[in-house]
Amino acid sequence: MQFVIGNDHHVIAWNRAIETYSGVRAEDMIGTDGQWRAFYPTKRPVLADILLDQTLELLPVWYPEKFSRSRFVEDGYEMTDFFPNMGVSGKWLHATAVPIRDAKGEITGAIETLEYITERKNAEIALKESEKFLNNVVENIPDMIFVKDARDLRFVRLNRAGEELLGLSREDLYGKNDYDLFPEDEADFFTGKDRHVLEKGQVADIPEEKIHTRLKGERVLHTKKISMPDENGNPAFLMGISEDITERRRAEEEVENTRRRLDSTLKFTETIISAVPTPLFYKDREGRYIGVNNAFAELLGFTPDFYKGKTVMELWPSEYADVYHEKDLELMKNPRKQIYEFKVVDKDGIEHPVIYGKDVFRDEHGQVAGIVGAFIDITERKRMENALQLARNKINLLNTVTFQDIQTAAFSISGYHELLKTYITDKKGISFLERLVAADKKIADTLTFARNYQDMGVSPPRWHTIQQVFVLAISHLDFLHVTRSVHADGLEVYADPLLENVFFQLMQNVLWHGIHATDVKIWYQEKPDGLILFIEDNGMGIPAEEKQMIFDRGYGKKTGLGLFLVREVLSITGMTIRETGVPGKGARFEITVPKGEYRFTGEPLFR
Repeated sequence: MQFVIGNDHHVIAWNRAIETYSGVRAEDMIGTDGQWRAFYPTKRPVLADILLDQTLELLPVWYPEKFSRSRFVEDGYEMTDFFPNMGVSGKWLHATAVPIRDAKGEITGAIETLEYITERKNAEIALKESEKFLNNVVENIPDMIFVKDARDLRFVRLNRAGEELLGLSREDLYGKNDYDLFPEDEADFFTGKDRHVLEKGQVADIPEEKIHTRLKGERVLHTKKISMPDENGNPAFLMGISEDITERRRAEEEVENTRRRLDSTLKFTETIISAVPTPLFYKDREGRYIGVNNAFAELLGFTPDFYKGKTVMELWPSEYADVYHEKDLELMKNPRKQIYEFKVVDKDGIEHPVIYGKDVFRDEHGQVAGIVGAFIDITERKRMENALQLARNKINLLNTVTFQDIQTAAFSISGYHELLKTYITDKKGISFLERLVAADKKIADTLTFARNYQDMGVSPPRWHTIQQVFVLAISHLDFLHVTRSVHADGLEVYADPLLENVFFQLMQNVLWHGIHATDVKIWYQEKPDGLILFIEDNGMGIPAEEKQMIFDRGYGKKTGLGLFLVREVLSITGMTIRETGVPGKGARFEITVPKGEYRFTGEPLFR
């Protein structure tokens, strides 16, 4: 691409290549000073304009840290920049501008030549991001990773874990060999192993080796070493990964549990990730896969390379891809660990329920550079849950039939009781009849308790909005003459689906036992270890001697089951309830919600 301007800054030549890349035709450009329109949204000098006027002091103004003298053309200058207004997604260009001089050496114009370098620049950026990501992985691996020059076995790389283990900074280590750092017998052992690895080209697995460190004394390491060849196949470096297993050796039962943890951390490449048995992936900030490991590819049925450069929209049907994309955007907007349950589908169309765990990784400027994630296949767990639910359904069906049969028998007893009242007149017979009535009522109460209790804990807990639960609970009750005030904006608690029954029972008690109650208030107070939800009325209250007994099964003027069930439902997710009102001034129930079992609207909608 090339264009030429005269001494009046008007374009006198605009070749076909620059027409193609800029989209501006020569006939629209020649004779004008609008060369800037091909590159910028507003008028400003281009490189050729600056060299024409020889206002070189403007170079750092218009091209800060992007320009340099030309290495090939005298008086020429070069610059590399990204032009976002060119094309759909912008273009990277490398420009060289040179002033044009006449026979007397006077400047009569300037010529600017541009090279399209977008693909090369994007590859450089992607490589830097990949190197940064892999470097972060290595630096955060809790085991020592070191690299030695194959020629003299001097250290050239050490990660953070290695510094902490050896008690040496990497500056103190670089350029030194084992004999500079350790006792001679240890150095002989390490060097012998290193040379064997370099000669054989095989991985050396050293289950146990002792090393003297500066701060921690003698430590026991499990080390693996491998030769890293150059492009000609000759050993260039030796890489080692050492796990400090001192404490594990002291605790014999842990020896074999973690010994294989280092098998796959042998290179500064995707090999580190590919060896992880859990499906794992990472994407750039545009949502394109940078890489996936073998476990990911094996589960879904394609090779790891198949996914590189593709987005979820290109790989899966919209019913899956839309959810993946939405969750990725949510994580990029709010960078913190993300855990949720969804599903993946393999190349045969088979669904696998999974639990996702994801987080972001950042570039050298601290900006979010992409997403790294993993998922666990929970197909077997789902099968077990479905089988368990089927068993529960059968048990509930059996219970329903049994309840109906017993209830029918109880109704029959009640009917016969009414008939017997017309035949039995003596006091003793009437006494027996009253006992029969009491027994019949006990059967009915027990049936009610069993029917209510059988649904507890069957369905998994979920998030409930306190305001919504309260409204649904009183919708079944006559609360026209009771004022309500709920100060719990956005408060949600994690509880059994029967939480609405809890509020229904508490509000029913206001009508049954809160004699003359005309006002109900709900509010909360956060504590360091959780939250307390207060539910109070202005009725007669509960006598002090009954405050503990009201939650016992069988206590009360009605069935004696209501508050017992309230306590049991709340306990499923660790909540507790107590009554702290003042007798004669009203009842006040305090529900204690543990930390982590409540949240406010606007927090993530997943646990």
